[in-house]
Amino acid sequence: MTLAHLSAVRYAEPLIDYGQVVVLEPKADYLVVIAGLAHIDRSAGEAVLAGKKLGGPLPTSDKIYLNRRPGLVRSGRKRSI
Repeated sequence: MTLAHLSAVRYAEPLIDYGQVVVLEPKADYLVVIAGLAHIDRSAGEAVLAGKKLGGPLPTSDKIYLNRRPGLVRSGRKRSI
């Protein structure tokens, strides 16, 4: 899987029942969550350029999970993931 836009990696670790999970921030206060990856080639804190590899899908499934939404904001302060 490669990225279409420059993005900051905010989270890149396994999550129970979801496989490897990556949370990307392609622009301020906008998050993209990708779950179901077999492996991740990046780590939290990295900036990943458009066209660069992020990781790979599960070998036993051709499905990954994708969710995009505005960033998590609470009391005027951005929450960490």
